[in-house]
Amino acid sequence: RNDYYGGDSASLNLTQLYRKFRPDQSPPDELGRDRDYAVDLVPKFITSSGELTRILVHTDVTRYLEFKQIAGSFVYRDGKISKV
Repeated sequence: RNDYYGGDSASLNLTQLYRKFRPDQSPPDELGRDRDYAVDLVPKFITSSGELTRILVHTDVTRYLEFKQIAGSFVYRDGKISKV
């Protein structure tokens, strides 16, 4: 059982990320606070001018969620972190 909600598509804070992928290590202090991280195991994006956005706005689901511009998007592959 995981210590986080969401299973394979969860968003993990820094400590949870280390527990999952580097269980023998702790996150270095210079990486900052746990709450500054939300790493999606399965990244999800909605384009701002896409059909899904129009449907969500039209159906008033925005009463229950909010849209936020992302500050950056990164991937981890072949032992490196790269900006997308």
